Amino acid sequence: MFANLDVPKSTETNFLRYWQQVAKVLGHDEHAVLEHLIDAGTTRGWFPSCAQLADRFEETLGREDAQKAVERLVHFRLIEAGPDGRILSTICGITAGRTRFAAKADSGTFYLRAAIDCLTIAPTLQKPVTITTTCGHTGAPIQLAFAADGSLIESTPRTVTAFLPGWDGRSPLTDAIAPKSHFFADGDALGDWQQLAGDPDGMPLTEDTFRFIGIEMA
Repeated sequence: MFANLDVPKSTETNFLRYWQQVAKVLGHDEHAVLEHLIDAGTTRGWFPSCAQLADRFEETLGREDAQKAVERLVHFRLIEAGPDGRILSTICGITAGRTRFAAKADSGTFYLRAAIDCLTIAPTLQKPVTITTTCGHTGAPIQLAFAADGSLIESTPRTVTAFLPGWDGRSPLTDAIAPKSHFFADGDALGDWQQLAGDPDGMPLTEDTFRFIGIEMA
């Protein structure tokens, strides 16, 4: 059973408000597990299983508390785990599988779930990150370089836009966000995609708003 947004309001801001809600209830144990998963995902490109996490933190947290921390992270949608306990992705959409969103930091290359994850990864890691992806409509190559604070340093092309899908505060994030969160080569490509997609609920983003969204959600 997943946690939901306590008081859903605008579908355009529910996603941001949910992470602000979750940040207030996470404790030391959850942060310790998350930091370990971020390190594993960004340096090695894979995650330990839920059972292996309990083993890893048995001495420092205690097995029971470690298991509870993992369960809470799954509950709060910060860990996506399969039925067999394998971890598929974690905070900022860091995933064990290859996707269209390749991120390169000083730790190496790793992959993210969606465009919105690309905006949050640099301020979360507190280090510069370069994103390589493609336009969600035309397939044209896109590259974005972010500073450690989430500021966009450089983009190719210079007209990149993005789309943050709306969320009802209840449905699975893997269904509501990831399939519809893209970068676009320019405003025309974004507009054409929105029209073809039936004008999906959500918020278009320009380069001017990338840093604000990234920092607020990191």
